[in-house]
Amino acid sequence: MAAETFVDTNVLVYSGIVPPPTGLKRKLTPSGSMGDSLTVKRLAAAVAVSLVLAGALAPAAAQGRYLRLDGWVQWIASDRMQLILDSGQSVAIELTQVPQAQYRALAQRDRVSVIGVPSPDNRRLIGTSVTRVDIWGSQAP
Repeated sequence: MAAETFVDTNVLVYSGIVPPPTGLKRKLTPSGSMGDSLTVKRLAAAVAVSLVLAGALAPAAAQGRYLRLDGWVQWIASDRMQLILDSGQSVAIELTQVPQAQYRALAQRDRVSVIGVPSPDNRRLIGTSVTRVDIWGSQAP
């Protein structure tokens, strides 16, 4: 039963393998395995700062997704509009960020192009620009 031998450093050395060099005969301790406690604290602080920055920048990155939707006005009232896309889907548009002059004269069945960003709950588009488009492709004022 000489398959295993024990060394004074509590390291199991299997027979047939060269024992570790003498410079590695040190016990592993919690501070010795990861470095000193100052390094561990610095690493933890860097991870915490990275998580805070990632959380702070995530909403800003999500708000930068501008979309352009083309379709027909189903209805418009106050600062809301319902748009029917060419695919037949209906999308709610919030007009609070759009200058009123851009949508004041819109009516049902007007062909429009809306640019905006999705709302945080992805249930509507927060419009930033509304442009009436002529049926023949030219933009109307």
